[in-house]
Amino acid sequence: MGKKIAMLFLFVSIMFAGSGCSSTETKSAPQTKEEILTISAASSLQKVLSELGPSYSAAHKKTKIRFNYGASGSLKHQITNGAPVDLFLSASSQEIEQLIDEGFMQRKDTEAFVGNSIVLVVPKSTKSVEDGFQGLTQTGVNRISIGITETVPAGKYAKETLQNLGMWNEVEGKLVYAKDVRQVLTYVETGNVDAGIVYKTDALSSAKVTLAAEAPDDTHSKIDYSFGIMKGTKNKQTALEFLAFLKSEEALKVFKKNGYTVRGFK
Repeated sequence: MGKKIAMLFLFVSIMFAGSGCSSTETKSAPQTKEEILTISAASSLQKVLSELGPSYSAAHKKTKIRFNYGASGSLKHQITNGAPVDLFLSASSQEIEQLIDEGFMQRKDTEAFVGNSIVLVVPKSTKSVEDGFQGLTQTGVNRISIGITETVPAGKYAKETLQNLGMWNEVEGKLVYAKDVRQVLTYVETGNVDAGIVYKTDALSSAKVTLAAEAPDDTHSKIDYSFGIMKGTKNKQTALEFLAFLKSEEALKVFKKNGYTVRGFK
């Protein structure tokens, strides 16, 4: 009996030891956690960021980028209401300045090196508006789309242009407001409006519209895209790396190709 108990004890000891050894051998190394960078970006940047995103991701395999596109004013409103954002790419310096004033951002964490132009576009299938912007007063032009002037920078620039050209009062009744500049472009592409005022980069991105005229620089505020890192981000280093990537020669060439003006880059 004593011999059987001793043998049973030995068997259990061996099994326990074997089990412990197996656990040690199969224990996997801790996995590196994937970092998620959340970027709120102006709708007008969607095409160029879609081009640049894969290139950045290929070089930063442990970072996943989440883009949230919209009108800069609306995105700013989301941020002040608690939206979890690491980096904000605005089509206007106004929203960035407001976020700095309200304590959501520090000036040292902002950049402004990309610009744009305001243009008039019409559907490709229709006759171009004669006389450029002045042609918007013609009786045959009944619907003109611009972005909501309070939240869409392109809409604000469009209003400034029409005011400085002395046309605002004449065309105000024809205006169809859109939630962002991409929606303005869609209205023109589908023929739902006779004309629209968008960024030059949007006009160049579509084969369904004709660029009828470019607004003189002195008819609207200078168009500077401003980029800023949120003060409360937990991914500041990654946000800095993404900003540095946007300023790289590779990225600036893509901006330039898409019609943006780039400071200090030919």
